[in-house]
Amino acid sequence: NTAGTYVNTIAGGSLTTLEGVTNQNPASAPVVVQNPPTVGKQFSPASIPVNGTSTLTIVLGNTNSSTATLTSALIDTLPISPANLVVATPNGLGGTCTLGSVTATAGSGSVTYASGATIPAGGCTIIVNVTGTLNGTYNNTIPVGALQTSLGNNIQAANASLVISPLGYISGRVFN
Repeated sequence: NTAGTYVNTIAGGSLTTLEGVTNQNPASAPVVVQNPPTVGKQFSPASIPVNGTSTLTIVLGNTNSSTATLTSALIDTLPISPANLVVATPNGLGGTCTLGSVTATAGSGSVTYASGATIPAGGCTIIVNVTGTLNGTYNNTIPVGALQTSLGNNIQAANASLVISPLGYISGRVFN
């Protein structure tokens, strides 16, 4: 369960068939163990007024020395309860992932990183602005297995919450 390259070797003469024949030469083969990718997320600020804007950052982790390729699109569906949280106008799309592979249409309820896109060694980020029109706490989750790559799938969910309030409690201050 530790990433790296390991060599599996069977020593010469260590295998014997039922007929008494043994392997004369050793046999070796490398076994490469990769760490599965990770996904994390956060809203900044974590509390905004109605119609305010928060920046959603999705962090795709890759601790391997090789690039991970998405085998299926990663879709982060924004919360729809108590009302729709949507990609803001302007969407503020940024980050270090391949931005040409990201879809974050203003007014839509999702952010998508395309199948075939990559996560470089060390990982990358997707940044997008979001907004909402109704008070409430919006819990945003990317479930276990949603990030599917050539190096495996995420084994932990990513969760973040955004609070929208009429007074806009931001950084411990109240705005009227």
